[in-house]
Amino acid sequence: SRLARSAFYQMAAELGDDWVNDADALPVLEPRIAFRSIVHATNQRKVWAALVPERTPLTNAAPYLTFSRGNLVTQAFVLGMLNSSPCDWFGHLFVVLNLNYFILNSLPLPMFDVDCPIHVRAAALAATLATGGTTSGYGEWGDLILQDPPSQEEMIAEIDGIASILFGLADDELPLVWDGENLTRPDLAQVEAHRRTWLPDG
Repeated sequence: SRLARSAFYQMAAELGDDWVNDADALPVLEPRIAFRSIVHATNQRKVWAALVPERTPLTNAAPYLTFSRGNLVTQAFVLGMLNSSPCDWFGHLFVVLNLNYFILNSLPLPMFDVDCPIHVRAAALAATLATGGTTSGYGEWGDLILQDPPSQEEMIAEIDGIASILFGLADDELPLVWDGENLTRPDLAQVEAHRRTWLPDG
């Protein structure tokens, strides 16, 4: 926490010495958002993120994010946007074999607005997908889970539909991301259907 290049430096600045010296505040004790740093050239996805259950140690091949500010809804929104197709498309421009911090920090994630229903919906969808709908091992993340969620396929398509709006994509730009060749992305027709429900003009 004393090293300026450490992620915990900012945490200490925001949360103080009590947090630094509190063994119960160790990140490994809580669910964390981790990402895959090593990406093979043949992988269709370049940006992979996951919610890791509490008390799960990680190696340096799976770095995790720290949040000195914001709440779990903010974190869930970040997780949803990291796993969205627009973010992965951007990652394809830069990632060859490794998603390092320089590339990670350049990912243009939308700013979260707790008063915006579309942002809160994206967070709830991401939390439901990340936990598999279970509260076991995920602590307070369970409070964000949708009560009667649609299918996994529909939730992924809805997050992508929301992401297409928040990343500022125009209708004619959608085929650049959802070209049908990347099998890790939902069908464009599904994405467009959810996009229409969230656009201001409906």
